[in-house]
Amino acid sequence: MGVPVSQLATWPPADVALALAELAIEADTGRYGESLAEATDPRADPNAYGPYRYVPEGPFTNQAERTAKLAEEQWRKDMPEGTSTAGLFWTVRKVEQTPLSDPAS
Repeated sequence: MGVPVSQLATWPPADVALALAELAIEADTGRYGESLAEATDPRADPNAYGPYRYVPEGPFTNQAERTAKLAEEQWRKDMPEGTSTAGLFWTVRKVEQTPLSDPAS
């Protein structure tokens, strides 16, 4: 949350309740957005027949992440050996473009 607990006393009660509810949700949310209480329930074991299970989907490519990684790889190839990479990171921005027409249509 990033707010010192001592500052919560200055917040309106409704805001404190909302912040605490968000913390409770975050504490029960796994990396895939699943409820940890459900995901750690033995009834979700994929090797047993239970009331529910999780089914993998993907793989997917995050094109923004891919673009940044490709730019980083190219930068590293272009730089002299031993060039420091301390503190470097890449960002991306979305650029709208006109789609190419499909020659098959």
